[in-house]
Amino acid sequence: MPNKKNTDKKQSETAARPEIKLKSNPKADAMKKAPDEVIAMAIREALIKDKEGR
Repeated sequence: MPNKKNTDKKQSETAARPEIKLKSNPKADAMKKAPDEVIAMAIREALIKDKEGR
């Protein structure tokens, strides 16, 4: 059975650490979204061309 002092110390050390927060980077967010938007735009254009071709 673990020593109560050791387990309390480990819990308090992890609880005392500040949570690491990443700053929001607009360029990085745009790069993450870009592939999905490009795919969506390509599908949209293909559907429009298909509709016009009928």
